[in-house]
Amino acid sequence: PKRGLSTTRPGTLLKHQVAFKTFADWTETVPGFVEVDLVAHCGWTGAGPFLYTLTLVDVATGWVSCAGLRDKRAQTVLAALRKLQEGLPFKIRGLDSDSGSEFLNTSLLDYCTDQHITFTRGRPYRKNDGCFVEQKNWAVVRRLVGYQRLEATALAALERVHDLARDYVNFLHPVRKLTEKVRRGARITRRYDTAQTPYRRLVASGVLSKTTTRQLARRSTGLDPLHLKLELESAQRTLADRAVRPVIVHPLRSDSL
Repeated sequence: PKRGLSTTRPGTLLKHQVAFKTFADWTETVPGFVEVDLVAHCGWTGAGPFLYTLTLVDVATGWVSCAGLRDKRAQTVLAALRKLQEGLPFKIRGLDSDSGSEFLNTSLLDYCTDQHITFTRGRPYRKNDGCFVEQKNWAVVRRLVGYQRLEATALAALERVHDLARDYVNFLHPVRKLTEKVRRGARITRRYDTAQTPYRRLVASGVLSKTTTRQLARRSTGLDPLHLKLELESAQRTLADRAVRPVIVHPLRSDSL
């Protein structure tokens, strides 16, 4: 499959203060333990300013929330994370990121401390440690946004796609969850549960208040799947129109002079 360019740079601050969490450590069944990551919309080159998407996924339920970013400065990432948290129907209990400097900084550590959020990180260059968010980077962000280059003028269009996708993915798109992986020699057998939407998994968890449960139920019943799908496709086309196309320069042939 096609892959985007990586723009992650290892963070050096606080690397001894934020504990590692590997893919094998994820056993959470309670909503609120999330993985976060950035997707770079740089297209064919990592040069110059371009947009990012901050992806947040709840490990227990698969609830996904994304936000468009103008850059990946620490304050920009923190502001986007605050915005996403305000829209979540559950409290963030733990946050896990990669070791990039956009996450591994005093601003995010102080925020997590103030909010009583356990902050952990994956090992450098071990993408499988963030396997839940990495999967959503592909299944949600890349499938909806693609690999095109997006710059500042496309920010509003990118946000529109994410806003519509949030309802579509969380309320209308059931997914299976891996429950067991058994190795027999060289063969690995995977077992999955019955496909459910993140919304259904969240309600079944029993952590929501009655008020929040009613609010989500009203949100769910008020959605028109066909209308939402058409809106999302329209937003994708608008975003594609805002994308930057590469300038192709053909070599000058001497016989054309």
